[in-house]
Amino acid sequence: MLKTLSILVGIFLSVGLASRATNAQIQTQNQINETTVILQQAKLCLTKTANSGKYDALKLHTNLDDPKLINGAMATDERYATREEAVLIKQRHEELEPCKRKLFDGLASIYPDLQLVLINIEIEGKRNTKSLIERKITWGQFNQNLLKLAKQSQTDIQPVIQRIQDKIALGK
Repeated sequence: MLKTLSILVGIFLSVGLASRATNAQIQTQNQINETTVILQQAKLCLTKTANSGKYDALKLHTNLDDPKLINGAMATDERYATREEAVLIKQRHEELEPCKRKLFDGLASIYPDLQLVLINIEIEGKRNTKSLIERKITWGQFNQNLLKLAKQSQTDIQPVIQRIQDKIALGK
């Protein structure tokens, strides 16, 4: 999640518009500014939780902050979450919910095209987390699902980002 946010922040920060801006360009720049603020606030919120130390025990099994850092041992871990780990997962999920809600709602209000992608990410993420907490899947299965979701999310988000970039380039 933090990696995706970093990519989005970079895209929006790297876009500049000519000084003789049209109304459409001004509106687009305002959207970029709003998006940048939303992404930075979400990153701060997520980073605060990630760096709190409260959930360090989960790092033995997964990397929830950047699925690309999930290693082979994590992806093949056949252990189920213990009760203690399930409690930590649930607490972390609940702690991050307001961050994610603000992020998803904010982005969807600016870019309606993202709404379906964000809803899918949310539904699949919650389903995966719930299955791990309920011990229906192992850590390895959870991590594999997390990797698939991250990859699919990038694939689904890319066309939306491309449309935004095209709109910016055209000044509309």
